[in-house]
Amino acid sequence: MDICHYLAVSYRLSLLSMIILSYISLLSLVALQQMSKLKYLDFPYNKIKYIIDLANVASRLAVTMDFSYNQIDYVPPEINQFYYELYYLYLNDNKLAYIPTDILRLQYLKRADFQRNPFLADEINAIKMRFRSAIPNCILTV
Repeated sequence: MDICHYLAVSYRLSLLSMIILSYISLLSLVALQQMSKLKYLDFPYNKIKYIIDLANVASRLAVTMDFSYNQIDYVPPEINQFYYELYYLYLNDNKLAYIPTDILRLQYLKRADFQRNPFLADEINAIKMRFRSAIPNCILTV
């Protein structure tokens, strides 16, 4: 059984505001849809390939999302659903080749880390320019 599924089916655990799961070979975010109080989603050092399940996360109050050191190669447009409260986004050390413009709708981002992804040099420059223009107060590392 997927550990997130186990956590989600427990009534008491549906009230969690923080979840940190590392080094457990977590593959997806399915079953987070019942955790409506989550503010801190920390899933570094797993084997997550897809975060498409973000659309199913019931909480729109996420302050921190840490998906560093996974195998993510795509950020879905649903990331912009967290535009109001998301302050910290860590997607470093994944397999991203580009950053979608939907991330630029996260106007309250204070920190975004995209280091050590296989970006082309032109894409790195484009990311920096887009962030400076759209979210100038965000500390960006690429």
